[in-house]
Amino acid sequence: MAEKYAIVAVHDVTPKYLDKIPKIDEFLRKEGIDEFSYLIIPRFRDKDSLDISKDETFADIMEGTGQELVMHGFSHSNMLMEDEFFINYKSAWSKILKARTIFKRCFGHVPKGFIPPMWVISKGALKAVKDAGFEYTSSNKYFYDFRAGVRLRSTLVIRGNIMSVPSTFNTIFRRKPLVEVALHPQDTLLKRELLKLLIDYLKNKGYTFLSYESFLDKL
Repeated sequence: MAEKYAIVAVHDVTPKYLDKIPKIDEFLRKEGIDEFSYLIIPRFRDKDSLDISKDETFADIMEGTGQELVMHGFSHSNMLMEDEFFINYKSAWSKILKARTIFKRCFGHVPKGFIPPMWVISKGALKAVKDAGFEYTSSNKYFYDFRAGVRLRSTLVIRGNIMSVPSTFNTIFRRKPLVEVALHPQDTLLKRELLKLLIDYLKNKGYTFLSYESFLDKL
């Protein structure tokens, strides 16, 4: 793959942070990012009050963004050290089915993609995601295209390493064709400023920004 692509993925989207979505949308569009992906937690912290299928306003606002909506785990219960999908096949299969049911109840369709919390996923859970019919997923090393049965090396830019990005721009990406940039609703203004630097850098290096779904269409 000669082209270079960057995906901005807004992680941890739940009704809890719904008020921040318009600001994120405005921020990214102001930076010239017209296409990106929202990663939605179906039932945040396994709370009934944060079940997306029970919040019509959530569905209306998220669909109104016009961006890709991706399933992001099931409950994402541990926000610091996430191992929700570092589990065996049977347990992963059960969580995926419950999460997908909630997602479909909310939006009226099942998502094409599944991204595990913190990109952490076991071999068993990876197989469960594939068997459940998802077209793609991503781990902490690879992007998986289940349609073609291929995987690509990817560079992740997350909360921890974005703080050091300005001093490591020339080495962090290592000529990989795909960069996945995580943005969170609760990120500070400092991290937004660093993200702006990163976006400018990637644009200058010839990266094209798109969503996971659009990237899949390029393969």
